[in-house]
Amino acid sequence: MNKQVVKFLEFKGKNIVYLCVNGTYWIAVKPVCEAIKVNYIQQYKNIRVDEILRPELCVYTIQVPGAAQSRRFVFLPEQLIYGWIFSIRSDSAELVQYKRECYRVLYEHFHGVITRRSVLIKEKADARRKRRKVEGTLLENPDFIEMTKLRAQELSIGRKLREIERCEIDEVSDLCIEHRSHHKICPFCRLENRGIFPEGIQSPVQYGPQVEAMAGYLSVYQYLPYARITRLFRDFFRLPVSEGSIDNFLENLRNKARSAYEVIHERIENSVVVGSDETGCRVNGKKHWFHVWQTPLLTFIVAFASRGHKVIETYFKDGFHFSVYVSDCWASQLKVKARRHQLCMAHLLRELTNFAENLKSQWSAQTKGIFMRALELKKKMTPADYLNPPQEVALLETELDKLLRTDFSKYHTKEQAFIKRLNKHRQSIFTFLTLPDVPPDNNASERAIRNVKVKSKVSGQFRNDQGRGADRYAIIRSVIDTTIKNGQDVYTALVCMAKCKKMRYLSSDTNDKLIVKFLLIIKKKS
Repeated sequence: MNKQVVKFLEFKGKNIVYLCVNGTYWIAVKPVCEAIKVNYIQQYKNIRVDEILRPELCVYTIQVPGAAQSRRFVFLPEQLIYGWIFSIRSDSAELVQYKRECYRVLYEHFHGVITRRSVLIKEKADARRKRRKVEGTLLENPDFIEMTKLRAQELSIGRKLREIERCEIDEVSDLCIEHRSHHKICPFCRLENRGIFPEGIQSPVQYGPQVEAMAGYLSVYQYLPYARITRLFRDFFRLPVSEGSIDNFLENLRNKARSAYEVIHERIENSVVVGSDETGCRVNGKKHWFHVWQTPLLTFIVAFASRGHKVIETYFKDGFHFSVYVSDCWASQLKVKARRHQLCMAHLLRELTNFAENLKSQWSAQTKGIFMRALELKKKMTPADYLNPPQEVALLETELDKLLRTDFSKYHTKEQAFIKRLNKHRQSIFTFLTLPDVPPDNNASERAIRNVKVKSKVSGQFRNDQGRGADRYAIIRSVIDTTIKNGQDVYTALVCMAKCKKMRYLSSDTNDKLIVKFLLIIKKKS
């Protein structure tokens, strides 16, 4: 037994000691005997010879509340205690009264079941008579008769459809398109003229854009490794595609997606709210990092060898002067130049919960309560509330300032560091209560970067030279996630990307939201 809770139960005017041990209640035998005035020694001997009660008998030494010393008690589980009392033979008035009460309860239970059944049978018969009477009236109504026939006809057609409908996929086979180039010699000038192959035809045998798009779809969007993709092409499409061809397909998609990737980068840099996060991965056996910057309509992913501020300086050297930057408390994220910052409340609450539960910190519990109230207030705020903030916002700010001014010199070192961090970035805690589009957490960024972990678990590490595989995945995945966020079909987008030499996005003239529309810009050979 792991946990014991000693409590009292009043029975016949007496306090009966009972235990709650791992959810099971145990009743002390001696106090029960004293309450019904029977001999405890004799009853204990009877229990010891009873084949049902003897295996369940337990002895505990407990500290009874109010007593100076610990005492030993014999206990029976609650499920046996009532039957044991009823089986006691004694002339005790209290026991006789208890048995009379048991007889009454048993009678009411079993007799109640019998009488209740009779009542239910009668009610069922009455309901059946009323239903038949109503049906007789309806059968005289022509509209009801017509409705009944139509209903029967509908059910009959449905059964026939279930019998003949069967969804099946036809056998998929490859489609080979042959191109021929004719050449003729002019009979007058003897100049030889040759036909020109379509754009993109460069070798005697090559795969088309749909095969290239399918390889990108399976590798980047469905996370399959090269070996499984080649088997899928062989088994489903009868195409002997090699792993080297898969690698070339992805390299081509990366080059064609570069222009769209740069547009996403530019739009992210000028967005109103930007969330960021990072996660680790393995590239050729070494630790690398994937970084993401995202908005509700855009996702920009970068593969980099460092987790530090260097990656931000490389891709966003001017910072985010027009944006509210949402992130966790990683130092390189907090160094980003931005219009304003918003710390992830989910991360802060996680740390506060840890301090409150493990360190029993009242300060952390109170601060957690303030943050929870702020999150609830965010859900209730209307657009007008951001122009004229309610009093609750000022009250939350005041309560938080008061807690942050607390003398925390005697607190745990980890909690001290946490409080110092909050004081340092005080203006970045409740930004979401002042701007309507700012979320209180960084969950969207964590969802945007989670696909990297799934890819690593399914396909393993990236093995291409100089990290090309990781960079390739980041570029194509950025386009795929942006396509999804804008409500477009991923495979269609990849086919368009595979067919074109260059790809770019168009924005709407009305709201400047990013619309995923691919323009095929074919550069003609000079």
